[in-house]
Amino acid sequence: MKAMVRIVLIVIALYCWLTVQPAAAAAGAGDTGQLKARVEAQIAAQGENNPDVLAAMLELIAGYWQQGRHGESLPWSEKALRLSRNLFGEKHAFTLSCMSGLATDYRSLGRYSEALALDERLLVLRQEVLGDKHPDTLAAMSNLASDYRRLGRYEDALTLDETTVNLKTAVLGAKHPETLTGMNNLAADYRKLGRFQEAMPVDKQALATRTEILGEKHPATLASLNNLASDYYAMGWYGDAAPLQEKALRLSAETLGDKHPDFLACLANLALTYHKMGRYAEALALEEKSVKLRAEVLGEQHPETLISLNNMAADFYIQGRNNEAAAYLQKLVDGVEELRRSGDLSPENRQAFFAQWIQSYKNFALLALEQKDQTKAFHLAELTKARTLLELTANRLADASGVLSPDESARLDDYQVRITRYNDLLANVLDKAVERARLETEKNDLLREYGQYRASLMDKYPKYRQLNEVNIMEAAAAQRLVPPQTVMISYVQTSDNKVIAFVLDSAAGLKGVSLGEIPQLDQMAATFREVLATRDINQLRENGKYLWRLADGSYILTDSPLKPAESAEPLKDNKQLYAYVSQTAKYLGDKLLAPVAADIQGKRQWLISPDGTLNLLPFETLFLNDRQVVLDHDVSYIQSLSMLALLKQRGEEARWEQFSGKDLFAMGAAYYQGPGSALNGNTRVRGGSLQDLRSSEPELDALAGLFSSARCAVYKKGAATEAKLLELNKSKELARYRYLLFSVHGYFDAAQPDMNSIVLGQKDLAPGTDGFVTVTKWPGYSLNSDLVYLSACETGRGKFVPGEGVLGLTYVLYVAGNKNTVATLWKTLDDDSAVEFSKSFFAKLMTGQDQVRALNETKREFISGGRYSLPVYWAPFVLYGI
Repeated sequence: MKAMVRIVLIVIALYCWLTVQPAAAAAGAGDTGQLKARVEAQIAAQGENNPDVLAAMLELIAGYWQQGRHGESLPWSEKALRLSRNLFGEKHAFTLSCMSGLATDYRSLGRYSEALALDERLLVLRQEVLGDKHPDTLAAMSNLASDYRRLGRYEDALTLDETTVNLKTAVLGAKHPETLTGMNNLAADYRKLGRFQEAMPVDKQALATRTEILGEKHPATLASLNNLASDYYAMGWYGDAAPLQEKALRLSAETLGDKHPDFLACLANLALTYHKMGRYAEALALEEKSVKLRAEVLGEQHPETLISLNNMAADFYIQGRNNEAAAYLQKLVDGVEELRRSGDLSPENRQAFFAQWIQSYKNFALLALEQKDQTKAFHLAELTKARTLLELTANRLADASGVLSPDESARLDDYQVRITRYNDLLANVLDKAVERARLETEKNDLLREYGQYRASLMDKYPKYRQLNEVNIMEAAAAQRLVPPQTVMISYVQTSDNKVIAFVLDSAAGLKGVSLGEIPQLDQMAATFREVLATRDINQLRENGKYLWRLADGSYILTDSPLKPAESAEPLKDNKQLYAYVSQTAKYLGDKLLAPVAADIQGKRQWLISPDGTLNLLPFETLFLNDRQVVLDHDVSYIQSLSMLALLKQRGEEARWEQFSGKDLFAMGAAYYQGPGSALNGNTRVRGGSLQDLRSSEPELDALAGLFSSARCAVYKKGAATEAKLLELNKSKELARYRYLLFSVHGYFDAAQPDMNSIVLGQKDLAPGTDGFVTVTKWPGYSLNSDLVYLSACETGRGKFVPGEGVLGLTYVLYVAGNKNTVATLWKTLDDDSAVEFSKSFFAKLMTGQDQVRALNETKREFISGGRYSLPVYWAPFVLYGI
């Protein structure tokens, strides 16, 4: 009984350290050297499986925590959890506290995948044992949100933290230390999302309350002081931020010592502020100390150490010490790549975590170009593109290689179907934080099991391991990957609109050119695309959009007819609108193409690897030397040179000929309206506005007429359903076809990109289907197609994720096993024009033209044909692939 009481006191001490007064924890912490010796003596005398030993371990852990020495507490936290499980069971309060403690150590040490796994499990157990509103459950929710934030999942962290703060306020009160911790986390989410005006009042309130309750020297108060200074820094108020940071640094040194992680955070933040204030020598001195101490205390590959490396490089660069800046950036890249390889994060978590570092890679690429190292610059650029897509595509190629037995392949397929089901469920609960956390916990458990099974297959089959490996292509690989009459243009866009263009030619090799800063590139490209998607000025206004010319000659698109600025002049007629299109197309051509014109204009085919906002820019519409690009060049798009290599491999291993060599699978003319339609109750489509497509059946019939009936299958009307598509996928019939065409509605939601989809029939839905084949569902399909043609609106759009590109239908179709995709960048204005486009394209394919030539010839045909010559009709169609 005494041991149990002692354990309770130590758990309270741990809690006090985190939330109340450091002195309370210090009373139980003592000297860690003596505590460690006592624990080891007790283990030697009594063995580990003893409550007294557990109490002593927790006391030692408290001592390490007080000093921020999580690396030393970690092995004891691991032992404590094992011991508590043995003594009390998995669901006992002591065990759950030990689990939380171990997750804290992992999180503090930058081992986020391990922290996430524990925190997910802990939340489920605390909900089960204690209920949704118990303080310990709410603390578990806060910890899980902290994991999300560290992984770069700021929106998910915000959703969970908002829920947690509301519950903590209701259950514990507005001034409870746990409520204040929740407010601190909520403000951090706002800050990470750039919502500084919302972060600032939360941080001010937390600082005032913590000062009142805990005192100005408590670590939690100092954290709030540092956070408020971060708000000022983010707003550009460096003169206001510096005094707060200086105070936080001084008090942290007094209270915690100069090797505590919280002190190191204050040190790094003050260095950043000095840098912004032009106090470069002081900034550099602080950064040097920060790098050294973080490497010593946290480890060289800890994310916070890597942040200090990045900041140090910036200080060296501003002083013209480029070689030293490059050396620090190389250490950062090496560390990030090692972190990316370690752990067992889900693809989504890897994407979010890696996205936080992409800007550093791009800055390093710019620096490498300045240093005349084009090969290095290209390698860094290649590292910023489609990283998870490369891994998933390589996995699918390995799975389809024939190395595995039928049973092993079937088991992998079953895992993929189950993972896809979870992804779809998660996409439908974006606004339900607790339910989403529960589903993601189950999904991540499944992913870990799936990963372990894949690892066992790699151990069993060396060839399978080799096929799963991803190779980042170097520039020299272009000699074998880029065809003779083709040039690849790979762009890199930084967060401050600086752009690099790399030109890869099989004969001339690599050329990297810094295009400099293109002011307002994001806004300009978005406005240009939206105007291209309209026929005339009247349609633009019908869409609720108004285009204005500002005094400096730039343009702005608004949702209001009211002047956005006193000097703004509205575009009033088509002459002015078309002049804007021509002017912008020439300007963007001058900025993006003209600097490399000598290297690209002699090549018939351009393979463009875009980045950032350029992902949604139809380069075919730009001008080079007063000629529209599409008139002289065949344009297609690819994520990266490494992705090009995988697609070529996929083409070489294409297997449709093995499955009786079928050519065209077509699905469309679906039923959307009428009795039995689900649209009116489907919140994805406001008002059930999708109408039956009158042109879809003629399109399908015309395309079917191009192919032999024995090599073509058309599913329309009542057969154009998700249930039928799932049935054909399960029977492997879908994998028999070279070309897949869907003549249906597309659904795009910028606010919920996981919902982007093609929409199949909505009448008499089969159980478990809703007709929306979303980006979360497609990875559950097994395709073997050379081309998927999406005759549907906005299927080329999606969410841009740094390090990946656009996560949309074109992306997930690669994962499903497809090679090339024709998709659309905006809503097709006229159904008849879309039908004519697909008919012309497929007719050209049947004459032997390759897909890229066929698509661009169709565009040129439209331009010269008169009726559909405007870009609104032909420019939305883009081909991703080769």
